[in-house]
Amino acid sequence: MTADLLGELSVAPIILFIAIVVFGNFFIMNLFIGVILAKYNRERELTGKNYMLTDSQKKWVKNRLDIIYASPKIKMQLPDNEWKQPFFYIAENIFVQNFIFFCILVNTVILSLSWYGQPQSMINLIDNLNIVFTVIFAVEFVIKVIGYGYRFFIDGWNIFDMVIVFVTIIGLILSSVSSTSVGP
Repeated sequence: MTADLLGELSVAPIILFIAIVVFGNFFIMNLFIGVILAKYNRERELTGKNYMLTDSQKKWVKNRLDIIYASPKIKMQLPDNEWKQPFFYIAENIFVQNFIFFCILVNTVILSLSWYGQPQSMINLIDNLNIVFTVIFAVEFVIKVIGYGYRFFIDGWNIFDMVIVFVTIIGLILSSVSSTSVGP
């Protein structure tokens, strides 16, 4: 019985009905959202970008933006000890900074080259390159700590670098003394 009914039905009205429902609803919804956004943008242009805020809220927003823009930049200073000054100059050298940035990019690409069923030679190559980059980053860490002194710990990025170096060294130690693999 069902096959007889379906055989007599035409597909065209079904497709037309679905098209009207789907596209009609999308058209009406887009029209509705467009009108709301146009009205909102017009009101915002007339009254300013914070027109829904009270005067005290506008003052608070202005004060917060002033604080954000007026935040002092951390300037590393040349250490008083003469033996620390070469480390400071190395840490501040633009070529050294660019080299470290390049090492970070290359290390990221190399560490992302892991896949299931990877040949042992590729695993060994990635492990060895990871050790090389860890040594480079550890040397950079030591140079900055000596060159910057206590000011090294004021900058959040330096602390982040320090944590990454320590975690990587701990991971390398754990993977060398046990069968536990930390990382790729």
